[in-house]
Amino acid sequence: MSGGGKDRADVLIFVEDPGAVNAVVDLPQALAATGLKTRTLATGHAVEYLASFGADFTEPDAAADAAALIDALNPRMVVSGTSENPDTLGLKLIAEARKRGLANVGFLDGPASADHRFRGSGDVPLAFAPEWILVPDAMTRKRYQALGHPVERIVDCGHPYFDRVRVTAAELAKRGKAAVLAEVLPDAPPDRPVVVFLAEISTSLAPEKLRRSPEYTLHGRGGSDLRTQIVLEEVLDAVTLIEPRPYFVLRLHPKNSADEFDAYGPEIDSLSQSGLAADLVYAADLVIGMTTILLFEAALMDCPTLSVTPKPSETEWLTSIGLGITPSVHTREDLREILPAALADPGRVMGTPPGEVLNFGALERMADFISGLLADDTSARETN
Repeated sequence: MSGGGKDRADVLIFVEDPGAVNAVVDLPQALAATGLKTRTLATGHAVEYLASFGADFTEPDAAADAAALIDALNPRMVVSGTSENPDTLGLKLIAEARKRGLANVGFLDGPASADHRFRGSGDVPLAFAPEWILVPDAMTRKRYQALGHPVERIVDCGHPYFDRVRVTAAELAKRGKAAVLAEVLPDAPPDRPVVVFLAEISTSLAPEKLRRSPEYTLHGRGGSDLRTQIVLEEVLDAVTLIEPRPYFVLRLHPKNSADEFDAYGPEIDSLSQSGLAADLVYAADLVIGMTTILLFEAALMDCPTLSVTPKPSETEWLTSIGLGITPSVHTREDLREILPAALADPGRVMGTPPGEVLNFGALERMADFISGLLADDTSARETN
């Protein structure tokens, strides 16, 4: 990458994880409308994901040096997403920008692992924190305020992905719920409510978090120690108490296999593994899950949602629960009380309307903030 004029940019954007891509994939176009030129650098899993959008980006060499990249592109600002990788180039770009006195901004897709996002390989949570942090919601803002980042430099912009989900919901609304239901679940009888249960994986980097523990307040039928199976068993048993019995749909996670749930075959009316998840949840009378992001997306579409977790502390795993958008229960008694009421009056379990706790129009808000910050920086330099 040379230092020629064609390479230079007002704003250098860096992404490494898909979550960060969701936040900024359309940001270059929005910034172009304000007269700013951008260059996007991508590494890791972000490369394939950005390519799927047809986005324009550069993949730097694995040994790329932050200082050399800034020398080549000569940006006025560095904007970086975060990553699970403690040695990510994004943190090095932030550090180099701060060293040179360049405007520097970090953006986040949610509150998870707040104390690790800007930690790097050390023990100080904000060691590589930028001057400004753009967050998607008030819950994330509070996390970084609690860690000690100046609250006036944490900006709740919303999340462009939230807006894209709302656009999808509006398009589905034009087709109508009955038409969508007939398309995605043609065998669903008209006299039974439709309940969609969102499965999750039972393996992770910390598999013990997805297994039965002494803290569990839900116990299932006793034959499985897996988190998803325990909750599914509780929901299936609760559903049998409702008259008429709901039409029960099990939507698999992309990493699930159907044979994981063979034992429940006779109790499941429809197994959903392909097709658009958005269409399926939109057609449902109630969407039940644990802490999958799809449950949050369903709530953003104004679908009635309910989280069922085997221990109360897991509610911190999903933003829509923390913001009050998705109600959550953790005991058999509460589950069996809320389900009939939920299906009789879906509005009861919709929680706080998303528009009351989330900022929509995020892309424009992000672009306005960045262009304004650069304008202020230019004015300050000219004054001095």
